[in-house]
Amino acid sequence: MKKNVIIMIAILLGIYFIFKVFNMNAEYFPEKLYFQALKAEEQIIADPDAATRKMMDRVELKLTRILQLFPNSEVARKADVRLGEFYIRSKRYGLAIAHLDKVIQKLERDRERLAMAYYLKGAACEKEDRWTDALRQYRVVRDNYSDTQIGLQIPLHIWSYYVVNGREEEARQAYDDAIKFYKRIESENSDKPLGFMASLFLIRAYGMADDSDAAVAAIEEHINKYYSPATVGRIVPLIETVVVNRFKNPAKAVEIYTSILEKTKDPKLTALLEKKIKELSDTIPTATQ
Repeated sequence: MKKNVIIMIAILLGIYFIFKVFNMNAEYFPEKLYFQALKAEEQIIADPDAATRKMMDRVELKLTRILQLFPNSEVARKADVRLGEFYIRSKRYGLAIAHLDKVIQKLERDRERLAMAYYLKGAACEKEDRWTDALRQYRVVRDNYSDTQIGLQIPLHIWSYYVVNGREEEARQAYDDAIKFYKRIESENSDKPLGFMASLFLIRAYGMADDSDAAVAAIEEHINKYYSPATVGRIVPLIETVVVNRFKNPAKAVEIYTSILEKTKDPKLTALLEKKIKELSDTIPTATQ
């Protein structure tokens, strides 16, 4: 009897380890193929002019093999979107759009990747100089996926397109739409992560438009509403970019940094802010201090 029990336990352990190894392999092999595809693509991105047809085919083969052999894996969902992006990078826009249409049908519950698929489809249309079609895809992302990273970026992308192409009237309208969009998202999600991100994008929008007064006011409001030791690392670089580098206003930056310094008890952040305040103070003319 005891011998039979030991045998049964051994059999069960064997079955367990077989399934364990199988499950590890189920993700290991597609992950390995995905890693190989990314490494091959990195070589192409590093020197596009030196990219050969063989190098391009290698990336496509690795990604398509994942989709064929491991269609239900988590890696396949990443590879699906990545393949569409790769087709755009290799200037096969029609193929990218056709592939992304299929991806959109498959990713109905994966909001982040679905938003990216719509965005990439719009990007492919934009590359083909079909702005009306691109804008249609971008609006889908903006209106239906505003809670995603790419959804938050879309209003600024639309505005930038009009600015770059010298379409001033449409650029003004797109800028106004972007400001309203970020204010609405922030207001509806106040004190939540999405509201926090919308507030940062609002600051970025004002900065890109050279609206210094609005940008500074938005920074100060952001600090008052969203300051915490965990999030302050996101606002400090924006202060540097917008207030110091873009608007050349070290005095205002010192004032803002000082207000953050008064709130923090973190020794590392305190040291960083004190260093920045000293460096900027040395650049302010004596008469204005």
